[in-house]
Amino acid sequence: MVRYGKLASYPQRVDWPAGTANGSRNQRKQNKEVYVMRTLTRKLLSLLLAFTMVCAMVPAAMAADGEPETTPPTEGQEPPEDPDGGNDEGENPPTEPCDHSNLSYDPNNDGTHNVVCKDCGKTIEEDEACTAGSKWESSGDNHYKVCTECGGHVSEGKHTPTNDAPTFDETGCQYTCSVCEKPYVQPHDWSEWKDAGDGKKHSRSCKKCNYSE
Repeated sequence: MVRYGKLASYPQRVDWPAGTANGSRNQRKQNKEVYVMRTLTRKLLSLLLAFTMVCAMVPAAMAADGEPETTPPTEGQEPPEDPDGGNDEGENPPTEPCDHSNLSYDPNNDGTHNVVCKDCGKTIEEDEACTAGSKWESSGDNHYKVCTECGGHVSEGKHTPTNDAPTFDETGCQYTCSVCEKPYVQPHDWSEWKDAGDGKKHSRSCKKCNYSE
């Protein structure tokens, strides 16, 4: 039992009476055992004291780890910026209103387009009339002009042939549009096959351009 850091009871040194048989040898053995017990007792007390000190330091160390480390600014150094921008309520600082100077024109493919601000995404104008370029374009059976702002098709329509007779070849009847003045091709309109009269050949012709084969 340990009381107030001292050993309450432990083997005492024994002094054998003079003249006792084997007294000197027994005394040395007993004293050696007393020394060993005292040494073990001191070590156990030291370990107990160290364990008590560690247990007392653990809560303080855990509390220190939970707090963010801050370094005070040195002289001439500006303090760190507030993540909220200095706004106590945590709101973003007000920004300048958009002037809608960066615009895009999205075609509707019906002769109109929508005007949208690229910066803020607001639609400035819906179904605004396209501005047609001066040049006609041709694609298949149709012709159109291109909007100078959105690139969409304007004034799109089918080709209208002139009064001139069409030219022809094996690919079809070749006309010139009276509106866009561009050539275009229409497929042949074939008649029924006819015997050439010699019993060996037959032929047919286009009803529109008189091309025959």
